[in-house]
Amino acid sequence: MPSLQTAVVLPLLDWFIPGELRRDATVHRRARMYVGAHLFGMPLGLILAADLGAIDPHPGIGYWTILGLIVSFFAYPFVLRATGQLLVLAPVSVQHLAFLILFGCFEYGGVSSPFLTWIGVVPLAGALYLGAHTRLRLLTLALIFLQILVFYALRELGVPFPEHVPVAALSGIGIVSTLCNCLFVALLALYYAGIVVAQQRQFEREVESHRVTEMKLRRAKEDAERADRTKSAFLANTSHELRTPLNAIIGFSEAIRSETFGPIDNARYLEYLKDIYDSGCHLLRIINDILDLSKIEAGKATLDREERVHLAPTIEAAMRMVQTQAEAENIAVSLDLDRPLPVVIGSARMLQQVFINLLANAVKFTPQGGRVMVRAEVNGDGEVAVTIADTGIGMREEDIEIALTAFGQVDSTMTRRYDGTGLGLPLAKAIVELHGGRLAIDSHPGRGTTITVTLPRLGDQRPPPAGESAARPAAAVGAR
Repeated sequence: MPSLQTAVVLPLLDWFIPGELRRDATVHRRARMYVGAHLFGMPLGLILAADLGAIDPHPGIGYWTILGLIVSFFAYPFVLRATGQLLVLAPVSVQHLAFLILFGCFEYGGVSSPFLTWIGVVPLAGALYLGAHTRLRLLTLALIFLQILVFYALRELGVPFPEHVPVAALSGIGIVSTLCNCLFVALLALYYAGIVVAQQRQFEREVESHRVTEMKLRRAKEDAERADRTKSAFLANTSHELRTPLNAIIGFSEAIRSETFGPIDNARYLEYLKDIYDSGCHLLRIINDILDLSKIEAGKATLDREERVHLAPTIEAAMRMVQTQAEAENIAVSLDLDRPLPVVIGSARMLQQVFINLLANAVKFTPQGGRVMVRAEVNGDGEVAVTIADTGIGMREEDIEIALTAFGQVDSTMTRRYDGTGLGLPLAKAIVELHGGRLAIDSHPGRGTTITVTLPRLGDQRPPPAGESAARPAAAVGAR
């Protein structure tokens, strides 16, 4: 069963609060406190005014001014509903309250006035209404202090205060005023305590939600690690099972094709044997690429050997590997090397694999009659920069991210004309980073692609940057 506060009080308060003030929970709570203080605080002031009117034999303009100031507090919630200007109305009503208290003290009793006990409520109301608006709170407090200072100055200057009622007769009203004051502060405190309790419960719910989320994430992480271990074991077992028959197919087809044990009379058989040999070698390369990428993703990849690598012969050997395909497509491949190039430390075989993959991609995605340019030079930092630029189809910026995703294929009509696993580019990037280098891509649709491999020279070898181990690039890279 809903409480009285939930069923009656809060809907009543919300009726005065415009929708724009309810969007922010903190502002909504302050607005509720503002409306509640004016709706339920005004009757307490009327009690004090009625008691004062009962002992004043001749209520004059001062009394009726005090009564009007008390009743006018009831207008603020309606003005808030009409305008929604809480930050304007809050300091105005606080100054209104301060003026009412000091005017009441001036008219009835001076420093002995029953109204004076309410002065402590003024800065409290300002703090609760204005919340975290520090400058506005300071301005409000300064204006309150100014009013008190004027009141004190009038007293010190000897300005006569009216004596509508003897001070002795005000003692009973002082008790009533103190009780009303305590009740008003208690209402504010209870409402504020309710806010604190609600926030604490919300915080506890959020903590519990985060705890449950953390447990789910931990279980998901454990499941992912378990799946990764299963995948690694599967790849290791599968690679052994695939490599053994593939090596046999490649070896036997090569032996038959070379007619080691006798001639083959049918030329078509020799063509088929060549196709079998080429297909077996291609499949074996794919398996090796998958295994290499799997090791890199697991963070277990290392250079198969470390040696002094002369890049010029390594790049030239890679070019010879793609030269036949380039000539078949009428694509001109040019080489421009700064000689002598600095020596780097790494694996000549793995670096050659990088350049083969990049050159093969450049040739594959360059139309007939196009060009592929290879340049190697020492950049301004003393590093070796190898640039492979083509006049091919190019990629959009968002396509580059896809191309740098394992097994990623850029969705293009031309790319669909070619076979590919999407492993060449990620593997190249990962191997370069294993050598402490960088691979950067600059590409534009219809204007070609430029890939730059930057390697540290001998004596300037650096490990991959923190957080960018070989495992990371492999997880975020793929072939064009």
